[in-house]
Amino acid sequence: MVIVLVFKLLVTPLLLLTASLAGRRWGDAIGGLLVGMPLTSGPISVFPALEHGPAFAAQATGGSLVATAAQAAFCIAYCRLAILGWPTALAGASRYFLS
Repeated sequence: MVIVLVFKLLVTPLLLLTASLAGRRWGDAIGGLLVGMPLTSGPISVFPALEHGPAFAAQATGGSLVATAAQAAFCIAYCRLAILGWPTALAGASRYFLS
């Protein structure tokens, strides 16, 4: 159990640090690409499998995929509504996120 805790505390922050340093070294486009990848949700999906078994992890991963789709809907709606001002874009994008 202690090994899982150490894994939780070290792996995800190290992955984000690596992406941040890569962004400083090779530019914002590379940094954005790396940060946009599932660097946090990937390792976090391993934790339920280690602690609760594969059935629970499969259900949690399904929920993670639905949440990713909702985030994508929010981003697309915000980009399209941004010409109307940020308050309108935020309200409209939030509506898409919740539906």
